[in-house]
Amino acid sequence: MVKLIKAVTRLDAWIRATEHLLGHSARLNLVLDIERPAIGGSNVIIDNFYKTEGKAPMHTVAETIFPAVEYQRRGLRGVLDFYPEEVYRLS
Repeated sequence: MVKLIKAVTRLDAWIRATEHLLGHSARLNLVLDIERPAIGGSNVIIDNFYKTEGKAPMHTVAETIFPAVEYQRRGLRGVLDFYPEEVYRLS
């Protein structure tokens, strides 16, 4: 099932998403709809919130959505082929 979280700012969206995940264990289909992503909170604020909950920083979360490091290292084929099979295997 897909869970849609709507928010005005990035900070509000990430906090709502985190609160949802803390109450519902792991989910693979969480979608954030952010009306004004360029305003409303820095990564430091979001990372501090995650730290108080004992969770990984936003960069770590974002890397599971789009693995920029893998893209830089191996290009598009690395993201589409190598990453799902070797790095983030679901089974």
